[in-house]
Amino acid sequence: MIPAKTKTCGKSGKEVFSTGLFRGTDVVVIRFDDISETAEKISFERQSLALETESTPVLLTGFVSLRRRGEDEVILRGHAEALIEMECSRCTERAGWPFAADFEYRIVAGAEPAAPAEEVESRGEDADLLCLDTPEIDLDEILREQVYLHMPQQILCRPDCRGLCVGCGVDLNSTVCRCPEETLSSPFAVLNKLKQ
Repeated sequence: MIPAKTKTCGKSGKEVFSTGLFRGTDVVVIRFDDISETAEKISFERQSLALETESTPVLLTGFVSLRRRGEDEVILRGHAEALIEMECSRCTERAGWPFAADFEYRIVAGAEPAAPAEEVESRGEDADLLCLDTPEIDLDEILREQVYLHMPQQILCRPDCRGLCVGCGVDLNSTVCRCPEETLSSPFAVLNKLKQ
């Protein structure tokens, strides 16, 4: 059973919460020793998560369920969601992206299991195998990975976003472009200036 409200420091230097509770902007790490063989569900609301692509942390809501399987293995299942504000891919205005993900990991402490000598068909249970050097689970890293895996290639402020003018750079959603027609005839028109 995960003990209540105790906090220690792990070898990694990150804060390790034996409770497994999410608290503010702290990095949450759970040790294998604190996970029981019966599934335990941990809910979180407005969990702050820093992303490399954004200056403002993302606030996630969801849960994780942890179950220990043997000495060196944990099964982690979870769900997370958030409305993430990012730059529109076309006009650079702020746009909301509704993120939602269900995920499952088989987490093993120690060396990665050896690959078989011959080729074998990949099984679903191998897809999200996570091998750790130490028996400590960094939940922030798992949540961050899920955000990046589900991030679309383009985020738009609206489906019909017209973007920026290739000639003068004005936002075509709110401003009428005054570029000459020949400038706008080709997306490569700006390259003609380099020849001159």
